[in-house]
Amino acid sequence: MTTRALVGLLGVSSEYPLGDHAFTCDFLTNTYCPVMRGESLIEIQEYFWQVSFCMSHGRLQVPFPVQLDLLVEDELTQPAFCLRTTILVS
Repeated sequence: MTTRALVGLLGVSSEYPLGDHAFTCDFLTNTYCPVMRGESLIEIQEYFWQVSFCMSHGRLQVPFPVQLDLLVEDELTQPAFCLRTTILVS
């Protein structure tokens, strides 16, 4: 399974590279791959998000919301499950 991260800002969504963190099976703590239908999963990951937005008059200082979608796909690149949340970037 592979995890993909999509970051949405001002109506534009782009993929954020996860590197080695994209290998979902390496971060499952209560089971292993292949995952069976209906099985409960616990996945623990910590991400470092490096975000840099500049404006003509300097760095943006006001915290702003960003939509984050974590999509997990199976070995056939079919959606297995997803998580959508909003994070505050400051």
